[in-house]
Amino acid sequence: MTKQELSKKPPWFLNFFGFIFWGVFCLTWFAHHTDWLPIIGNLLGMGGIFAWIGFLFGMITDARKKQLQEGLDDLLNGWSSFKVLVALALATSLLASFYGSIQFESKEVANTHYLELADEEVRLKAGEEVRALVRTGWHTRALSLKVPGLPKGSFRVKPFRRTEIKVPEDLYRPLVLIWPDHLTTQYAINFKSKLEVILEREGQKSTVFQIDNYQGNPLWLGCGDDVPVPRDMLDLRKLKLSLKPNIQTADMENTLIRWSRAKSLVDDYRPQNNDRLKVVVHLNTGGTFNKDEVHVIRVDNQRERTQLEEYVEVIEISKKVQRVAPL
Repeated sequence: MTKQELSKKPPWFLNFFGFIFWGVFCLTWFAHHTDWLPIIGNLLGMGGIFAWIGFLFGMITDARKKQLQEGLDDLLNGWSSFKVLVALALATSLLASFYGSIQFESKEVANTHYLELADEEVRLKAGEEVRALVRTGWHTRALSLKVPGLPKGSFRVKPFRRTEIKVPEDLYRPLVLIWPDHLTTQYAINFKSKLEVILEREGQKSTVFQIDNYQGNPLWLGCGDDVPVPRDMLDLRKLKLSLKPNIQTADMENTLIRWSRAKSLVDDYRPQNNDRLKVVVHLNTGGTFNKDEVHVIRVDNQRERTQLEEYVEVIEISKKVQRVAPL
């Protein structure tokens, strides 16, 4: 085809560079929001699992290849191809606007996390980045994220945007841990008891969380049963308990068994500054612990923290009331 003939077909240049732009846009979107780019690269380069396609094309004669090239060249010369290009561009942009994504990142060197995101499970290896495509529509979508052993997280995903989450750091948040002393644990083991936590928050009615058959375990406010007791906290209390005189070995072992696993009193509690918590233990003998003690929560959002235990505020309960001990 001569230059004069090409000059009479301006859609050829428009279509050619338009398809280049459309292809770059699609590949950029896939690279930013998904982990599919290597698969698409294999398809375009006829490599990997798509090598069979490349093999078949290699068997075609040069004359057939030239016919294919001339046919594609003719398609680019027509205004109908321009209409197809415009339709593809509009459809692609519309479809892309319905999706956002989340990128999970782990800088740990050993742990593998299994993330529960909506109805999907994502495997995140140590030192790895994984992206998950999220259908948002044209509005921001709120999602909950659960990683076993960590508090549940809530995140917002916007259309056309990628939300980046570091695991486990971005799942750390303020928690409250109610920790009974040895005597309270023994009473709970031997006598049926009920524990109540009364939450008073400015401008709201009091809220009561309770467990009717309290067994003397530490209790989480703000996360589930799967979150382990911070090791340093447990070791410190083991040491203090071992130094106390006149404690029978069997009683100490029973107490340590209870202390080694915390249970969840309420999962969806989010501590706020100046929350007032009153912890009351009712025994079936008629006695109560801590009924007049109020604990004021202090949430410091400016402090930099690297471990979950640094976000935990401990309320210690005993027959002799102790103050709140932030750890």
